[in-house]
Amino acid sequence: MMILGALLAVVGVAGIVLADDDVAAAASTSSTASTSAAATTTSTSSTTAPTSTTTIPPTTSTLPPETVEEFALAFAAALDRGDADFVFDRLHPIVIAIHDEASCRATVEDRVLLITDYRLTGPVSGPESTDFTVSNRIITVSELFRAAVAFGFQGTEVETEGVFALLDGEMRWFTDCA
Repeated sequence: MMILGALLAVVGVAGIVLADDDVAAAASTSSTASTSAAATTTSTSSTTAPTSTTTIPPTTSTLPPETVEEFALAFAAALDRGDADFVFDRLHPIVIAIHDEASCRATVEDRVLLITDYRLTGPVSGPESTDFTVSNRIITVSELFRAAVAFGFQGTEVETEGVFALLDGEMRWFTDCA
């Protein structure tokens, strides 16, 4: 029993001596929730345990979700420079699920990139909730927006309704890839 008690005492003393190094190591390897240069104070009291913990949220700010108007400008610029990757990457995933990736890529490259002077021509409505059937399942898109758009296509002025939806803060667009 005495040997066990002595061993526990040695482990306890080693733990107290190493506690300062462990706290410093933990502080230097903790998540980067805050990047301020505030001083860190470490208490090594072994007689009281904390009764609560407080988590400070990250100090980084998040950007507001992209608007239909912002997306329309970026979409028009991508069309002007022939950026098939931007146009394809911003298709809503439901469009690709309904059709398939190959036909949607072909639609972008063979038809959509021929669009000129893309612009919004009316107010944006939404958000609204809309159901889509994908592989015999119903998927609800809750942040769907609609707006009148116009553009040139092979010498003809086209006026139609653009359909858009927010996904992870980015606006995505819908089309028929058939």
